[in-house]
Amino acid sequence: MRSKAFIAKGLGAAVLVAVLASSASAATINIDTSWANRTGILGQTGGFVEITSGATLTATARVDHDGGIGDAGRVILNGGNFTSTVDYKLPDNNTGNPAFMGIYDGTFTANKFESFGLARDATIEIGANGIFAVESQYSAVTENDGNRYNVGNLILEGSLYASEGLTLDVQDLGGGAVQVTAIPEPATLSLLGLSVLTLFRRRK
Repeated sequence: MRSKAFIAKGLGAAVLVAVLASSASAATINIDTSWANRTGILGQTGGFVEITSGATLTATARVDHDGGIGDAGRVILNGGNFTSTVDYKLPDNNTGNPAFMGIYDGTFTANKFESFGLARDATIEIGANGIFAVESQYSAVTENDGNRYNVGNLILEGSLYASEGLTLDVQDLGGGAVQVTAIPEPATLSLLGLSVLTLFRRRK
């Protein structure tokens, strides 16, 4: 079954790829890295993790992604991949501060993903080259059923959303697995089509 959830943040005249600049205070993952023990994002340098092009971060133990102040409490995929083979908590503790994941370029995969969503200011943004995949407990919902492991609730409430000019594309893989990407909105595609047609006519 394939479904589409149109939960984008505004319209854009073109497809925008949001990429945050690297931060000197961040824990930058630029080589293949493994976390074999329970790890907290706030416990990393600056409380902020960025995974850059070509790098892979693999967590084989639980990850706690709590909210922080400023850049702290953020995980950004800027070309790298992040795989959690067990539980990923967004957030675990209610710090009162935002917890954010930006999947702009790369793939995030979790075996289990628990999130309190907007109730604890936990949000996930997917860019044009980002993939968010969870391997268990997904089901499409029309009302929040309270299951914090069901990505369907995050999509429904808008705590999992696409970058500006894009809309979520949700693929139910069966057995509770789901893959979420971001594609151009129909309005954006129309604008791009008009731009290409105008350019073609000018060149004739």
